[in-house]
Amino acid sequence: MIEGKKLGQAIEAARVKKGISKSELARHFGVKPPSVDGWIKDGRIAKTKLPALFDYFSDVAGAEHWGLNEGSIMSSGTSSVGTTKQTSIPLIEWGQVSGWLELPPSERPTPIDQIPDPGDELGKNSFALILDSDAMTSKPGTPAASFPRGLTIHFESTSDAKPGDFVLAIHNGFPTFRMLSSEEGRRCLKPLNDSPEYPKIFDKFEIVAIAASAIWRRPR
Repeated sequence: MIEGKKLGQAIEAARVKKGISKSELARHFGVKPPSVDGWIKDGRIAKTKLPALFDYFSDVAGAEHWGLNEGSIMSSGTSSVGTTKQTSIPLIEWGQVSGWLELPPSERPTPIDQIPDPGDELGKNSFALILDSDAMTSKPGTPAASFPRGLTIHFESTSDAKPGDFVLAIHNGFPTFRMLSSEEGRRCLKPLNDSPEYPKIFDKFEIVAIAASAIWRRPR
């Protein structure tokens, strides 16, 4: 993926092609215009915003515009807790998560695909999921990380997480991707989407993995 001034030039080119002003771009992402000036001048933008930025410009800029190929890897800025490098990571379905974590490697369900190792030194129990929900997509204009539907997330199996980490947890028997938070002394799973459709989860959840990195794929 391109970085620095080249990333800034790519952002500016996409902005012009989309026909929006710098102020409109700033309002959409909930930042002040000088921040957008920094994005364009030096490519100084938080990595957690990149998936949302790529998604926003997907109607005018494909993967190659950002120096990516289909399925290219980009860091999401989340913590990696792996210890052993792999050459590929299994991409599994959401319904396979529990079995994947509970069974030994030789008995695990067959993954739907294998994707390249992101280079984050992930362990042998790492896996990937494609987001199928808008729960972690921030509302336009909100200055927060955003993980759009369709993004592929690499996870490392662990229960060791701290507030602010993006985690995979089991709640009522089903896996869910949320940000670990704390409110009034209670741990909770917080969505980035503030729609009532995605409530905070306070009770009876088990953290099973932490997000390590993300893959942006060309929208189809």
